Order: sequence, then structure tokens, then C-alpha cells
Amino acid sequence: MHDYFSSKSIIHQTNCTKTPQKNGIVERKHQHILNVSRALLFQSNLPLNFWCFALSHAAYLINCIPTPFLQSVSPFEKLYQHACDITNLHIFGCLCYVSTITAQHKKLDPRAHPSIFLGFQPHAKGYLLYYLHTHTTTISRHVIFYEDHFPSVPSPPPSL
Repeated sequence: MHDYFSSKSIIHQTNCTKTPQKNGIVERKHQHILNVSRALLFQSNLPLNFWCFALSHAAYLINCIPTPFLQSVSPFEKLYQHACDITNLHIFGCLCYVSTITAQHKKLDPRAHPSIFLGFQPHAKGYLLYYLHTHTTTISRHVIFYEDHFPSVPSPPPSL
């Protein structure tokens, strides 16, 4: 690996184990991601068991924001050579309705189910959603968002 690192002008340094304070840049970025995740959870009024979705959404948002460390370019743009498409961004944890219109429905069946927006699924052209009626997650593209409404989800009972 030393030859590969040298060819890419990478200086490989190691750290002592169990000393996270020695890598201040990583610790600050870790704290930044956790702060944004906490803010998303508090603002959306979701319980802590949704932390992984908040963390993923926070990382997505942070990677779309220009940073002075990259000369006012976002990490996304630096990696993919084009700006992040922010037209699909929605407020984490907001109420949304997922269309249920298919050929198998009857006339009086519901046409949409209430859900909570949890973010994006990598490599899928849809939104990651939490169905309020079945308490399951799904991916759908046919969604209407109500970004000023935040339904509360009860925390699951503690395991015995």
C-alpha cells in the first residue's frame, strides 16, 4: 500500500488505538453530523429509534452544502463533478401521503396512506417512507408532502 499511497501523494499516518481526541478533524465532523441528526429528530418529533434515518439524512444534507475546505464546493460536487440536485429535498419527518392507486383497488379503497418522510434510499428513484398504518418502511415515488405537519410516532415499548 505504501507505493500506492506515494503515487497518489497520500501521506499515510496511523494513530494509537482508543485515542479519538488525536484526530480532531474527524471528531469535529462526527460531532457536526450528530448535531444535525439531533436537530432533525427534535424538529420532527420522532423517537430515538429513528436515529439511523436522521443520521443518513444529515449526512446527505451536509454533503450537498458547499464548504470552505473545498473552496466553496460541496463534497457531492467535488466527487461527481456536478452540483447536487436539491429539487427533491423535503423536510425530514414531515407528513406525506403515498398513492395507493393500482389496478387491484376497489372504488371505495383509500387512494393514499399517511406516512412520514425519512429520506432517500441509495440507488433508488423514490423516497424512503414510514407507513403510519402498518409501521413499516417503504420506497415510493408517488408522494404528496405536507412539510408543515409532523405526526408523532409513539416509541416502541421497551424490550424485556
